[in-house]
Formats: sequence, C-alpha cells, structure tokens
Amino acid sequence: MNVLIFLTYGISLKNWHESGLLSRELELYNEMSKKYNIEFTLVSYGDIQDREFLTEFDGINVIPVYEYLKKRNLKYIDILKSTYIPFLIKFKIKLKFDLIKTNQLWGAWIAIALKLISFKPLFIRTGYDIYKFSVNERKPIYKRYFYYLLTQVGLIFCNLYSVTSKNDFDFIKKHYLFRKSKLALRPNWVKVDEQFSEKARKNNILMVGRLEKQKNIDFVIEKVRNSDLFIDIYGEGSLSEQLKKEAFDVKNISFMGRVDNSELLETYKQYKIYLSVSDYEGNSKTILEAMAAGCVVIANNIPNNIEIIDNNINGILFEKEKDNLIEIIKNLLSKPEQCHNISLNAFRKIERNNSLKNFLDKEYNDYSNLINY
Repeated sequence: MNVLIFLTYGISLKNWHESGLLSRELELYNEMSKKYNIEFTLVSYGDIQDREFLTEFDGINVIPVYEYLKKRNLKYIDILKSTYIPFLIKFKIKLKFDLIKTNQLWGAWIAIALKLISFKPLFIRTGYDIYKFSVNERKPIYKRYFYYLLTQVGLIFCNLYSVTSKNDFDFIKKHYLFRKSKLALRPNWVKVDEQFSEKARKNNILMVGRLEKQKNIDFVIEKVRNSDLFIDIYGEGSLSEQLKKEAFDVKNISFMGRVDNSELLETYKQYKIYLSVSDYEGNSKTILEAMAAGCVVIANNIPNNIEIIDNNINGILFEKEKDNLIEIIKNLLSKPEQCHNISLNAFRKIERNNSLKNFLDKEYNDYSNLINY
C-alpha cells in the first residue's frame, strides 16, 4: 500500500524540526510503515533540505514542493502556483499511490485536484475546525467565508473526512451539506507508557503551548503575580516577547522556551499539575500528553475540554471568569491522595482511548476501507 500525505499548506519538515515536532509528527507513519508495510510519501512545502530529515525512516519519503517550484515572497502568488502541484505529482514525478491523505484542511484544494485527475480516494484529516477558529480569532469576513467554503468543498469531494472532537463532529453535521457517512470521529493519539509513573513530582505548575492570544498566558501572569505558586511555561509564539515583558517583575513565572517533543514527554512526568486556560481548543494534544504522563490537568471549562476531562475524576474543569484558580491549585496540592487518584484515572483514560497503539489499527482500517471501496 502506498499512501500520499499532504502536509498542512506552507509547512515543511524543516518547520517541524525547528518547532520540536518532527519526531511526534512522523511517529504515526513510522509505526504504520513497520507494522503494516505501508510506504508513505509526504508532500512538504520545503526545499531539497527536507530530504535530510528522513534518513532514519525507511518507509517514509518526501516530495519537497520547492525543490521543483520556485518559492516567491508573495503569499497569494504561491497559493495560485500551488494549483500546479497535482499535475507535477501526476505527470512529471509520475508518483504511484493508492490513497491521498491531508494532514489538515488548509491546503486541501491541492489534494482535491489530485484526486480528480488521479481517481484515487481522498482522506481529509482535521485536527480542529478551521472555520470555527477563524470566527474565534475574529479573522476578516472574507477569510471566514473562504474557510467555510473550503470545508464544504472538502466534504463534497473527499471519501472520508475526520475530526478529532465530538463538538466539531456535531457542528459539521449541522452546518454543512454532504453525505453524512463520510464524517468520522478520530480523537488525537499520544504515546503512552506501559506503566503509570509513581515517581515524585514538582509542585511547580506546568503549561505548554504556543504563546498566542488564544492561550491566555496574560491571564495566568496576573493571577500568580502575588501568589507563592511557580509556573513553568514551555513554548514560543508571536507573543513571546510581549508576555516576557508583562512578566518581567513576576519572579515565579519561568519561560522555558521550546524543546523537542521527545524531551517534552519526559518533562510532563516531572510535574504534578498541568494548566490550560485557553478560550478554545481542538482535541488538545498537550492536555492528552499531560494526562498520559500522569499530570493532574486543570483546564478551562470549554466544550472540547469537557470531552476529554471528567471533572474531579481524571482532571479538574474550572470557569476562567468565575472560579479562583489559585485556590483550586492550592487545594489540590494540599490533598496528595486526591491528586494521585486523578492522576491514575487520567493515565488510564488516555491509555484506553488515545494511545498510539490503539490508533494504529483504526488508521489502517480507514486506509483499507477507502482503497477497497
């Protein structure tokens, strides 16, 4: 079986490497290649340098788009030129493949065009609803309309369209026209250790994620400013410098920067409590990873988090605008037995519902069903 994977438009293997996500993003394809003898070819938006990142992966190849096309500094010119990519793959490179899959919806127009000229099945995978995010981020109306239209076109032309949360599943069923059997719920996977970790952990609070407005780091800065709690924040983003300036006089907040995901997975295990105060999320991989590592997750009470966390059983949900966050954290730290029970329950839930081991078979079945349809 040969599967062609389109990375999110504009993303290269070099981007994944620099953001510390390369090992995590390739893990699924590497394991599927070994277990099911599948040959994967990634279409990346990088240059020939991208080939250097796959030397350790026998069953994964890459087509770096800008090895064949000249990259412009004008974003919209590059988007227009992207319409040539399907013809490049089909007629110039003459790649043989059985299935087309996208890593996200953004860029799906390329995969749709390739499906139409190759007559191969198309699997559109989404990690979050791009249209809903654009509304939450107050993007210009024309961008919201484009994302809505892209979703609708994707649903019409794909053979399978997967989402990671029931909230997104229900939203799409309600607001788009398509054959409902195409839609599938496939929560994110994470790596889970074979045994629950019982080792001692720091009382410092852990946060992980892009430093963007969505994550509400400024809210946390103000909440802990005059407390005796210590917060360690991993990640970078467009607000990195601004947030560091806001927190320059807050001695109990540490910005740890960006680390490779393999290192981050070990970092989770050093902390008792993981905190997420985002206003909106998809099926949050950082929350899943924290729970898999046995952290007690305290998360904002938003729809997609409710799907992951059973309040006071395998995590804590709180109302960002109402509840006293500092009091919640201190109360938990004073109750080690409750922390242990929540931690163990969190590990067991992710092991049962989100482990890579279980995900592999579901993913392979999706591929097989599409190819043999």
